[in-house]
Amino acid sequence: MNVFLKFSKSVDFKIYLVIIFASVTVLFMGVNLYQATKDQMISLSDKNKIATIQNIVKSFDTWLHERIQALSTISLIMQNLELADDNERLSNILNSFYKNPNNFDAVQFLKDNGDIFVNGKKYTGDDVEFKQRTSLVCFVETKQTNSPTINFIANHTVLNTEVLNICVPSHKNGEFVGVLCGVVKISNIFKNIRNLKLSPNSYYFIVTHSGEVLTQMSDINLKEQIQSRFKEMFLAGEDLSGININSNFISLAEIPSLNWFVGAGAYDERQVSELLSIFQNSAALFFISFLVLILLANLLHSLM
Repeated sequence: MNVFLKFSKSVDFKIYLVIIFASVTVLFMGVNLYQATKDQMISLSDKNKIATIQNIVKSFDTWLHERIQALSTISLIMQNLELADDNERLSNILNSFYKNPNNFDAVQFLKDNGDIFVNGKKYTGDDVEFKQRTSLVCFVETKQTNSPTINFIANHTVLNTEVLNICVPSHKNGEFVGVLCGVVKISNIFKNIRNLKLSPNSYYFIVTHSGEVLTQMSDINLKEQIQSRFKEMFLAGEDLSGININSNFISLAEIPSLNWFVGAGAYDERQVSELLSIFQNSAALFFISFLVLILLANLLHSLM
């Protein structure tokens, strides 16, 4: 006991006390710096999501406009060459247009009489099928508006999947003769948009006004959470510029031509963990170096 009291009054004890206090202070500062860095990274990530979503919407609109222009050009060629009643030549031009890999997953031309060509191949059927074809939303809307239309089809007969139908009217001598449509698989939309690069820990999706996420997502649980939260916000009339799920911010922006929304998010925990791992390693090295410096100073002090 006397030895401890004597040591506690010595200069060495005071030096060690100062060293311990300095170490705790440095550790506390490191923890604060870690938390501040983490918060700043998440804030920058959220801002990046907003900028990214705006770029996606812009790219999406450009992509849609290019597809409509391509269809309008082919429709005009068909009109000038009067191909509507020439099945052989019509099949050839539709097949050639379909084989262009930068356009569509399928190309179809539905005549006013119910005949339909898919990728240049003519499909025939009975009167019931003809009536069903001419009652399709994409056909009816394009004929009524006499202008380009964009429609979502839950299950395309030939592709057997969810698709986006981009259609333009076709004429002969000024009279409506049919609808030319380019078909794009929903799952391929982001792949078809040029200059759109996805970062490793990010995810993008398309969601309808009903809250249905159309594009594929690897995290099924997250997809269900997005759908549920989006429906709640839409029904409540809340601002749909972004949603928060599990403390993660997901940016949203509406696609004017479709009345759908594009969402962009990121697995913040993964991103932060990867970025902070570098910081943690550097901080650990700094702290170890600090301790080594203290021990070296103490050794030199003892030698002196």
